[in-house]
Amino acid sequence: MVIRAATHDDAELLATDFWYPLAKQMEQYSPLNELRDGVAEDAVDAFADMLERDDRRIFLREADDEPVAFLVVELGERPSREHGRYADIVDLYVKEPHRGNGHGTALVDHVEALASDQDRDYVTVSAEWQNEPAREFYRDRDYDQKQVTYAKPLD
Repeated sequence: MVIRAATHDDAELLATDFWYPLAKQMEQYSPLNELRDGVAEDAVDAFADMLERDDRRIFLREADDEPVAFLVVELGERPSREHGRYADIVDLYVKEPHRGNGHGTALVDHVEALASDQDRDYVTVSAEWQNEPAREFYRDRDYDQKQVTYAKPLD
């Protein structure tokens, strides 16, 4: 099993096999997560663009030469903070039949090592409030709740 950096050749795979199922799964937690028509096709271009950014890294976890999980991390800095250099896990998704086999943990460990190597102060991640499996996953890895995000739809 390996973790590798995604390449431009992976843009369609990232969009259709990983991001889109994750986004569809998130719809159940809030009407604000509802996807618009055609978003899957637009996501391919978005991933191609994202792979060009210096502040983003995308990793794939492979088992038997098959991608089974992905993770997107943003590297940034909050200059007003004493401890402002961060790595933010933006997306993490493990395909259904591969869950519970350590793939998500391996990706999070990989990002934590990357963050440490890049002299980051901390790693952040957010999860939908009702997504108890995700919240438990991060709690089990010693992530503490730091803040709550509120959202208000504007109709």
